[in-house]
Amino acid sequence: MKTPAVSRFLCATLVASLPFAARPDVKLAGLFTDDMVLQQGIEVPVWGSANDGEKVTVEIQGQQAAATADNGKWMVRLEPLKAGGPFEMRVSGKSAITLRNVMVGEVWVCGGQSNMAFGLSRSEGGDEAAKDKDNAWLRFYQVTMNLADKPGASVSGAWAKATSESALKFSAVGYHFGLALAKAHKVPIGLISANVGGTNAVCWMSTEASRADPAFLSKSKDKGLAKENKEQEQASAAAPAGTAATSKAVTTSQTAAAAKAPLLNKRGKPVRPKAISPATLKRPSGLYYGMISPLQPYAIKGVIWYQGEANASEAVEYRKLFPALIANWRKDWGQGDFPFLFVQLAAYEKRQGPAFPFVRESQLLTLSVPYTAMAVTIDVGDRESIHPTRKKPVGERLALAARS
Repeated sequence: MKTPAVSRFLCATLVASLPFAARPDVKLAGLFTDDMVLQQGIEVPVWGSANDGEKVTVEIQGQQAAATADNGKWMVRLEPLKAGGPFEMRVSGKSAITLRNVMVGEVWVCGGQSNMAFGLSRSEGGDEAAKDKDNAWLRFYQVTMNLADKPGASVSGAWAKATSESALKFSAVGYHFGLALAKAHKVPIGLISANVGGTNAVCWMSTEASRADPAFLSKSKDKGLAKENKEQEQASAAAPAGTAATSKAVTTSQTAAAAKAPLLNKRGKPVRPKAISPATLKRPSGLYYGMISPLQPYAIKGVIWYQGEANASEAVEYRKLFPALIANWRKDWGQGDFPFLFVQLAAYEKRQGPAFPFVRESQLLTLSVPYTAMAVTIDVGDRESIHPTRKKPVGERLALAARS
């Protein structure tokens, strides 16, 4: 007997209304999108989510790698890839995803505070630099500002090709670094920008690392922030692993606002959601769990770092704090001692400027850490501004360090 049309319609409606979790859809972590850059020459982890027990296969450059989803998660590790592109990556299980225009070259994370976030459009010669034809080698991924209390957060966004328009909104230091490196190496360069202005080093460290030495957290003079941190610790301890606890320190609405906010506005100027106070942003480990740990273990060549202004009042502690941050990132990334290249604080005389020489000394001493290098910038600062606009020499000097 034929099924009446009405019955068929009702059955189709019922199937379509089943909970999304019941659908056998394979998903990729937020870093894996069209136009992405994958690191050449080393093992490349690829991960995401799927139904428990579902077999997921990843294919690219003629190789296949498979894994079975466990607890809703899966990960494969591709054998070293050769530079070039564009390629397609196919990810298949009970459903399939095809990522297009995938490039293979070098991937660098651009981290730190406002001088790394400083947009190309605001920098000296930025408009002209954005038109450089060699920027076709570059791809950008902008990590949105986000706070989390424990591992388990994710990033959302998409890789973008460099154009004169997209370049102007990106980090000036990162852009000039990537452009110089691309011209020298003739391979695609992927730049992941993850930075927030006015932030202390402990914001970018795991809880374990930031508490390894009592001196790292001992100079918080803001009693309100200290109380906020304590309340957040208590809320985090009571929350299930992998979730963001809510308290007076960070509310759900604040976290949501952070996830939607770009780090740079149309003029390339750093912005932050109004719902997130500067004090909340400075909470130890919040930005690490919200913006850095979700990137791990994406295969990278290394990190460029421009930070230290916010640690001017803790210049002596920075001698131990900064090396601890580097060790923290390397340990959690699980990729060995990748290059960690950083920028010397530029010349500046106002406000905390008098303390900057002591930070520079701490940065200099950090060169004892293996596979680090410092881009000297004492000559390209601005005595009147903590944000010098001459970013091209900074990026190019970092690129020279990367090449060596």
